[in-house]
Amino acid sequence: MWLVVHRRCLTADNLDRRGWPSNGACPLCLSTHEDCTHLFVHCCFSQQVWIKFRDWTGADFRTPDDSFCSTEEWWLNTRKEVPKPERRNFDTIAILLHWRIWKERNARIFEQVASNVDRVLELIREDIATWRTAGCV
Repeated sequence: MWLVVHRRCLTADNLDRRGWPSNGACPLCLSTHEDCTHLFVHCCFSQQVWIKFRDWTGADFRTPDDSFCSTEEWWLNTRKEVPKPERRNFDTIAILLHWRIWKERNARIFEQVASNVDRVLELIREDIATWRTAGCV
């Protein structure tokens, strides 16, 4: 999550800076140049993952959207609205959803396999069940 908050993920913008090849487009929505903030906050695919997750769980928190300038801004502002006893779970879920979005991005780039939002949500449900068994959530 440190990489996401500090915009150090190897997204197209950071690959370009290093002189590494990339096609530049967000692999999830194909609508704009990929950077960390777009991928995790502004991308319509990622936003749908968050919205469907919130709808599925009935959780009451703001999802990342265009009103936020960065993942850090979203996380810090949204976390303040979460009651203290629930913040650990919120942090864990935030990390899990970011991780799943990142894995979907990589599957599209490296394996040429694209899942829809519902499939990503299904994988998140499986992860939560596993993490619950391990005592993480």
